Amino acid sequence: MLRRKLISATLLSALLLPTAATAQTNGVGTTTAAATTTTAKVYSAPKETIDKIRDEGLNRSQVMQTLSYLTDVIGGRLTNSPNMKHANEWTKETLAKWGLQNAKLEAWGPFGRGWSLKNYSAQVVAPYAIPVIAYPKAWSPSTKGAVTSEVVLFEAKTDADFEKYKGKLKGKIVLVSGVRPLKAEEKALSSRRSNETLEKMANAPAPNGDNPNQFPPEAIKNILNFFNGQARQMKFLMNEGAAVMLDNSGQGSGGTLFVQGASLAIELSPNIKTIEDLFNDAGFQPQRKGADANMLPQVTLATEDYNRLVRMIQFGEKPTMTVEINAQYHDDDPMSYNTVAEIPGTDPRLKDEVVMLGGHLDSWHSSTGATDNGAGCAVAMEAARILIASGLKPRRTIRVALWSGEEQGLYGSSFYVRQHLGEMKDGKRADVVAEIDAQLDGAYAASHAAETKGSERPQSTSARSSRRWVLGFVALAASLLFVVWALSPLQARRNEGRKAYQRRGLR
Repeated sequence: MLRRKLISATLLSALLLPTAATAQTNGVGTTTAAATTTTAKVYSAPKETIDKIRDEGLNRSQVMQTLSYLTDVIGGRLTNSPNMKHANEWTKETLAKWGLQNAKLEAWGPFGRGWSLKNYSAQVVAPYAIPVIAYPKAWSPSTKGAVTSEVVLFEAKTDADFEKYKGKLKGKIVLVSGVRPLKAEEKALSSRRSNETLEKMANAPAPNGDNPNQFPPEAIKNILNFFNGQARQMKFLMNEGAAVMLDNSGQGSGGTLFVQGASLAIELSPNIKTIEDLFNDAGFQPQRKGADANMLPQVTLATEDYNRLVRMIQFGEKPTMTVEINAQYHDDDPMSYNTVAEIPGTDPRLKDEVVMLGGHLDSWHSSTGATDNGAGCAVAMEAARILIASGLKPRRTIRVALWSGEEQGLYGSSFYVRQHLGEMKDGKRADVVAEIDAQLDGAYAASHAAETKGSERPQSTSARSSRRWVLGFVALAASLLFVVWALSPLQARRNEGRKAYQRRGLR
């Protein structure tokens, strides 16, 4: 009960009243006046206000219905696919229906083409039928109808190794990964972080501000070796006329597989220095129009099935598979979209300060995208719904943003920051972000003493409004725990909630 009250107080103080960030505000400026002002009393939310939130969340929760529609009805939401467009429109309409204002789709890009699977099948057909767990990679080209052929293990690292396979791969289905050993699961698949661990995470030092995305030289070397090795391998297979490429899931066991984007026969630029360089390199973007000319049809297999095929070949067997991929590219709109909606603040002094919450709406395509990150989006939407349904009037603006393009390179959220705040240039903060610090040291420090009167925060300035956007994002992370833990059926009726997940097949 105490835990619920503490989280409830966090939610209310972060979202509804200005005093929650008083200590942070006073500590940000470098003025003596801030230090000499009497510290404001921390606000304590009335019990009836907390009870309204708990009542709405516990007795009329919509979080499971929201998550179920996203995952069961819409399903996997690959960026720029028809399913992702559906998810954008549905979340926008749902947020508007609940009473959020300014609901819209914010365009960013261009990202590239969409991709969807129309028909697919794969199984071992000889020496006997073996169903396999496998799924095509995103943006993989289609096969030329159903391909039935011998499965060949391709093991080549040196030039001499490549020579051994010349003239032997035409029309073949080729295994290109090594065996991945699987160990028995001796620990629980999930764990709860201790208070001490959470405190260490909260107090972790800020990342290097000079260039936080810079790769160390050794990392650059390893990245280039790995991806360029894959590109060289695929180029060789294409030149030799291979029909389909199969690889081993890099994670998962018990039939679970992890499928991402297709590989290309294009080597990365040697000038890669940052994460952005990698994400934007032609060799890392199967979504580019025309990239399919540098790809084979490709499928990822669950490790148990992949390892079995390798062992069969090592015993001298020549298994045969039938694989058919019928995929469609979508080139009608290369732009992508973030879903954005908000609850406008009611305090004239504070409404320009924005508390943000959300998650990435896109997912990979082979499953329903429940844990990554449909659950996060459903929780963010539910938090906003509860506040509106409870009749509460937040003093700051609360904005929900559901990103796209996260799985391919954090694109949607990055574009949002560039459009609304600024970006790094030559290792330094530019545009609005740089202006924040300059104004914060001047305008805020100068006005602090005059605007505070012992128990009230200073009035909003553009500098503090921008900084509160960032602080609000952090503050809301704690308040979201309230929705997941205390307001949804997952805590009050946790057994029922667990069964609901199982019934819906959500991961």
